[in-house]
Amino acid sequence: MRATLACEPAVPNALVRWLPAAWQVHTLIQQRRRTGHHGNMPSHNFIDLTGRCFFRLTVVGRNPQNAIDGRTRWNCVCACGTAVTVLSRDLISGKTKSCGCWNRESSRLRGLKHGHAPGGKRSTELGRWSEMIQRCYNPNHKLAKHYFLRGIRVCDEWRNSFEAYLAHIRSIGFTGAPGQSLDRIDNNGHYEPGNLRVTDQKGQCRNKTNNRLVEAFGERLCVTEWAERTGVNQDTIRSRIERGWLPERALSTPVRTITSPRLVRVGEEDEG
Repeated sequence: MRATLACEPAVPNALVRWLPAAWQVHTLIQQRRRTGHHGNMPSHNFIDLTGRCFFRLTVVGRNPQNAIDGRTRWNCVCACGTAVTVLSRDLISGKTKSCGCWNRESSRLRGLKHGHAPGGKRSTELGRWSEMIQRCYNPNHKLAKHYFLRGIRVCDEWRNSFEAYLAHIRSIGFTGAPGQSLDRIDNNGHYEPGNLRVTDQKGQCRNKTNNRLVEAFGERLCVTEWAERTGVNQDTIRSRIERGWLPERALSTPVRTITSPRLVRVGEEDEG
């Protein structure tokens, strides 16, 4: 048995046994304070990211296994369909935007050698191609509700090759001239060969999903086109149909012109 020196303070046996355990608890508490991790329970500043979109990533749930340092990880699905696991801070800061497909597409776009981005300025055709991909695959795009959320996509051939897209629009007569536009024949269909046509701005506006189509006389046209054909004002056509008129009657019945009688002031005689 070791002898206790006169200058060495006597320490009770219970305290000797308690010190290592206390130090372990202290170390664990400090580590959890630094990482914000408190076992299986979220910390007081925990933010649930489930259901939120970060560029191309949509969070579907929390990963049960945190990172090695205790930081929270999230299971996400990219717009391209790939499942990935991402740290909270990387999602919130924007460091991670996709499964990697966005970087690959950006690199491919920067490396294109087709003459449609001289001096870094994109041509009309290249701009249309890039914007088409963005609104169909980026949930944060301003038009995502009309394309991404409706499930509208771009065929693999066009999405992976601007040259293939360019060759097709050239074959259907698109030259990029002022007034020319492109739209899908079936507004609920994808961007793919056979569903793209050359039109003007007026025709593209008529092909929007919020246009009201009226079927009459064996044809299905928007109200604006019927108004041009029949000479009946489009507001009158809409009003008649909303009141329950049959389409054929609403389009063929001429508008009555109501003339009010001429007012004669008291004391004046009606001439003639």
